[in-house]
Amino acid sequence: MSTGNEADLETLQFVHDEDRLLLSSPQGVLINVLKISNDLLPAVADALPKDASVITDFLSANPLPLVNCVKGMVSEEVLDDLPSDWFKRPSDARISILGADLRDFGLYLIQHRSGRAVTTLEVGDADPERGGELVTACLDSEHINFLDEVLQNKELVTSVVVNDNVIPIDELQFHSESQKSYLVVISKALGIHILCASDGQVFHTEDCSFIGCFALMDVLLVAHGDAERARRLLDLAAEQASLVRDYVDLARAAELLKCPEVIIEALARRALMVLRDDDRNRHLNLPYIPQLAELYCSQIRGGTEPAHDLLSTLSTEKPDPRSLREGADVAKRLLGDLALSSRLSDLASSALNDDVEQGTFETPTK
Repeated sequence: MSTGNEADLETLQFVHDEDRLLLSSPQGVLINVLKISNDLLPAVADALPKDASVITDFLSANPLPLVNCVKGMVSEEVLDDLPSDWFKRPSDARISILGADLRDFGLYLIQHRSGRAVTTLEVGDADPERGGELVTACLDSEHINFLDEVLQNKELVTSVVVNDNVIPIDELQFHSESQKSYLVVISKALGIHILCASDGQVFHTEDCSFIGCFALMDVLLVAHGDAERARRLLDLAAEQASLVRDYVDLARAAELLKCPEVIIEALARRALMVLRDDDRNRHLNLPYIPQLAELYCSQIRGGTEPAHDLLSTLSTEKPDPRSLREGADVAKRLLGDLALSSRLSDLASSALNDDVEQGTFETPTK
């Protein structure tokens, strides 16, 4: 059945003569989640730092099992011209995009298509003239932000009920659409993160994320014990890092991967530069001064002097009571500077008292 008219995609339509129901909407959604075999992880890790665009080619050459599929239409768009004898029936359940029951650590390819679409539902002996229900559910993106703004917190029509017959939406025909692709890493240690995103089907190295590379390092180590490739990804992650926390985390990873001290020192220096030069994110970077100072003390030769300077900066900036207490611990435990430790502890107590008096203190959650 062909609609042949743009206006046809704006309303709910019926076809009586062939026992079919045509449902159309300006915003249809099709999301496929495919599992990338752990056997392909080394090839992905090799391609990412050089030319991520080749990943699409060898993924296409290796059939990927489909672990989840989401189909539907944004209910707000469909309901604009809903006939009076049709009703919406919201579902209490949320649709898990990654498929919570099937989810496992590793690398996934998510293909996301959206746009003007129609679906034809076979209603059989049911009489669509008697009306029915549109069954809707909300999407759960598992705390990763890859859905279009138009889909955030929106309900999708996933099936219809006609004369007590539940008819799921199994196929969508797009008349105009946008396509996006995502490489998503599920790490046992770091959780779920986007490694790379594309507005089409081709990935690019410059679009890789710091945390995605970091998570893939963990997956490589768990799946293959591949420390060498993890070290190579560490370089790519460092290129995408932007916060003091990022560089400190990478330096700790470099330590575990037994990287040369020069790499750990280079990461610590970059963290120091970010702390000094990035005024926009200063409020995010200051709380990680104690961790950076500890890194200098424990992993870098001659690092006690920059560590002392960092903790002295902490005493003048006074970011928050917790950071001050952590700084006091580093000063006492690793520098043996009891005077600096005492000063930081006093500042932490004073800041905590100020927060209590102003009513801004929040009990830390466990």
